[in-house]
Amino acid sequence: MTLGLTHTTAELRETAHATVGRVAVSAWLVSLVLGVVAYLMLAFFYGPQHIEFVRGGA
Repeated sequence: MTLGLTHTTAELRETAHATVGRVAVSAWLVSLVLGVVAYLMLAFFYGPQHIEFVRGGA
């Protein structure tokens, strides 16, 4: 967004914007997938009885 506001379209073609974008999207996807996997693992290993205890319901 910042590049789009500070550079013309001709200047953007000369930057590493596309490469950096691909790397950023890849890192974001890895982070998203690992976060979902971690959530599912924790939900599986620590069932609702543990979650209620953490919330103070027990």
